[in-house]
Amino acid sequence: MKIDDDEEKMEFLTFLIILGLVLIGIKVLGLLLKAGITLISIPFQIIGAVVVAAILFAVLPVTLITGLLAAVLVPLGILVPLLPFLLIGFGIYMLARK
Repeated sequence: MKIDDDEEKMEFLTFLIILGLVLIGIKVLGLLLKAGITLISIPFQIIGAVVVAAILFAVLPVTLITGLLAAVLVPLGILVPLLPFLLIGFGIYMLARK
């Protein structure tokens, strides 16, 4: 009876070793596939970076001009409701100057 018990332990140990080797093999295969997919995707990442850079350089001047115009025109837009009072004050100034 003791012999069978040792044989079962050895069979179970062998099974665990084989299972561990299979898992290691699957892990190595996964790493190789991941590396392959990464190598295949590198040109697409480079193309994406070039496209983003081209769009950035095309849009950047427009955004700078728009920002400068906004910085100049927004204060003028705020002064528009005060325009009648400014014109009245300018008229009084012109009358008082003469």
